[in-house]
Amino acid sequence: MKAVKYFFSAVCYLLLTSAIAQPKSFELSNPDAIMLNDQALATLTGGYWRVFEDATENKGHTLPSPMNVSLSYYPNGKFFYNGFFGSWKVIDDKYIEHTFDDKGDQDKLNFGGIFSLTELSSTSLTLTKLLTTTHDMKRTLQAKSSTVLTKSRQLSNGLPYMYEGKLDQETVDSLSMMSAEELFNAGFTLSSNSIHIFSTDSIYVIRLKAK
Repeated sequence: MKAVKYFFSAVCYLLLTSAIAQPKSFELSNPDAIMLNDQALATLTGGYWRVFEDATENKGHTLPSPMNVSLSYYPNGKFFYNGFFGSWKVIDDKYIEHTFDDKGDQDKLNFGGIFSLTELSSTSLTLTKLLTTTHDMKRTLQAKSSTVLTKSRQLSNGLPYMYEGKLDQETVDSLSMMSAEELFNAGFTLSSNSIHIFSTDSIYVIRLKAK
């Protein structure tokens, strides 16, 4: 009887030590993740970001999708993504866990959970989420620095732009004179040299006059 007891004790000990030795999640094992030291965090939280591409890579094949949504990390541990807020925290000095204030927003926005930063500078940001234990499938979000935070929720590709209000002619004229880069920074996506806006009273198609 004692032998059986010792046997089960040994098995439990091995299982426990094995569980402790295993990584908490395969998402926390990206060899390309950069260290999130004080300088990196200062860069991350130093301004707004605009996500311009969402790409899924599966066994060497990449499927990119254009985007145009606002992202911002705040030093107080809050983040903003496409109209909604949540909390972020650093795990193991290399990974960021995102938790929306409303848990349902993660599925609605297709964003959240654990990402690593695989590129970070004052002008560009790359977020990567591993999707398999073998690392042969991952999701990558590409962002560039922005001076504008689009506060209202937008369609992921930014087309059309959803505007909560009415546009006057002065605003329409001003938008038509902006460059493609200025428009993108402000949250607008070009289509055939035009921007499309859905407002509360109408649908606008504004053709660019700027070269």
